[in-house]
Order: sequence, then structure tokens, then C-alpha cells
Amino acid sequence: MSPPVKLQLDYITSCSETTKVELSPSELEAICKELELKAFEGDCDRVSEIIELYNSNNKIPKKHLNVALREAVKGCNTRRLEDSLSCVDELIRASANVNAEEAEEGRTALMFACEKGYLEIV
Repeated sequence: MSPPVKLQLDYITSCSETTKVELSPSELEAICKELELKAFEGDCDRVSEIIELYNSNNKIPKKHLNVALREAVKGCNTRRLEDSLSCVDELIRASANVNAEEAEEGRTALMFACEKGYLEIV
């Protein structure tokens, strides 16, 4: 039985802080999924940490940055608007594309922000 993803990510993070680590496809996928989840939750500290640790050489595929950006907007609410804005800003600086469309309905992060009435994001 393999350890939980959180333990794997903590280990990968501790290794990458001291040495240059090559990530397996499954490790990269787990990191990308955590990025998307933390963006949705408005956890900008963790979003920034993931981007800093793993996107220095564009290791995070652009499609995952784009999904994380849409998730940050979808998870936005009035209680944590500032955190969501920080996440959006961080993801855009990491090269997420505000005009990238989701596969299902073709909506963008900007469309989600407008639909939710968050003009601050637009």
C-alpha cells in the first residue's frame, strides 16, 4: 500500500528544497492536482509554494496552471476574496492564461468571474 498523497508531496517538497529532483509523471500529476485544489480553496500560500518549487523550469504544464486559475475563480467567495485575488495574481504571474477555455463548456476564468459578479478579478 502506498503512502497517502499528502505524505508523498511533503517528501517530494523536502527533497526538492535541498536537491534537484526529477518528478515522475504520477508525482507531477499529484502536485498539479494539489495546486488546483489549493487554488479553489484560496490557499495562496500553498499555491505560491507549489509554483516556486515546481514551476521554476516550467515543470507544471500550462494546462494545469490554467485549470488552477479557473478553480481559484470558481472557489472565490466574499469571505475570502482577498485570498482568491492573491491566488489569481500568482497564477497569472506563473503564466496561466486568463483566456484558456475549459473543455466542457468553453468558459474562461474571466467568464466565471463575471458570472459570479467578481469584477475585482476582471
